[in-house]
Amino acid sequence: MKILKFLILALFLFSHYLEAQSGTEKNEKEFSDYTSYFQKQWPENYWLTNVYLINGSGVKQEGTFNILIDDGFIKKVISTRQKIESSEKVFDYAGHTVIPGIVRVHNHMRLPQGALLYSSPKLYLAGGVTTIQTCGTGNPDEELAISQYIERGEQPGPRIINSSPYFLVLMARRTLFVLLLKMLLDRKSGNGQKKV
Repeated sequence: MKILKFLILALFLFSHYLEAQSGTEKNEKEFSDYTSYFQKQWPENYWLTNVYLINGSGVKQEGTFNILIDDGFIKKVISTRQKIESSEKVFDYAGHTVIPGIVRVHNHMRLPQGALLYSSPKLYLAGGVTTIQTCGTGNPDEELAISQYIERGEQPGPRIINSSPYFLVLMARRTLFVLLLKMLLDRKSGNGQKKV
């Protein structure tokens, strides 16, 4: 039991190490032509004006707002009654609703039928998800590669926090194999057959 606890802790720490290695430092990205096709190139700092706001608190926000975006993050939210006194570019999005990026913490990049590595990152973004944490995989190299492609701007997608490879699945498969083998051997020797 102590070994299992140690392995779980080690895998947890390793997943956070991988996250730290995935490039959290601020840098200028050059997007590939493919990624640029899906992304609107925004200035570093800008205002979204006259928008409705869902802030995630559950409290309905009355009226419309002006939102200052600084390097991709919401820096300031003010009522539209307040005057914007800065030189940032202004985009009027009257009638639109803004939400902060959604963070999902249990995500699969593949289904039993096959990998969705090409389409799932774009689908997450289309749904407003800007950060995901995977929940383990049988193919960690695939997910790590996709997160690196996204980080380098070669493919559109949300920020991916990679988790560890599956470690209980292998044990479960071995256990299932042993049980099936035992059933076959018992049946062959007559121990598993019912007499009518």
